[in-house]
Amino acid sequence: MSLFDKMKKQQTPEQPKNGELKSDVSTILRRTGVQNRKEMCELEYMKARRLLKNPTVETVARAKNIMNTLATEFDYLPAVLWMAEFSVNGVKNPEQAAMWYKKAADLGSVKGASKIADILMDGRGVTRNPKLAVEYYKTASDKGIPSASFALGEYYAKTGNREEAVKAYEKAVKGGYKEAEKKLAKLKKKF
Repeated sequence: MSLFDKMKKQQTPEQPKNGELKSDVSTILRRTGVQNRKEMCELEYMKARRLLKNPTVETVARAKNIMNTLATEFDYLPAVLWMAEFSVNGVKNPEQAAMWYKKAADLGSVKGASKIADILMDGRGVTRNPKLAVEYYKTASDKGIPSASFALGEYYAKTGNREEAVKAYEKAVKGGYKEAEKKLAKLKKKF
């Protein structure tokens, strides 16, 4: 049984200290070396990552609390992405994962855009929405994510838009996505 399964089975997991992050923020901001909010977020993020090196129910709960605060109150992108991954792999909550990946995408994360596109295309945890998924895939593809370009190629091929499918597959090939080569060759062979 994994640590996350143990956490889910516990009725009331041990709660982290309520003021831990606030106390840390006060301490950090009193230091002369910390100049801004970004540095403070980075320090707290690293603290949470250190807590996860020896995971127990308590340390995971504390790390999650820190990450959640960084993600919700500070829009700290690494914490938002961590919360998304924790929702997928830790607590296995697709609705929550969709929310976090959308937030990451809205904050400018290409990984977030690609992941929320996958979720929207498949309808995992949200209502399936291929049109919106395509918009997120375009964003990720334009920023160099080959898997997003490939997904666009797949979508365009299935919907009969050969010209756009070829462009998307070619972009995926340029990005090193091997499977796109086969799809592109197959698509060009038909015509």
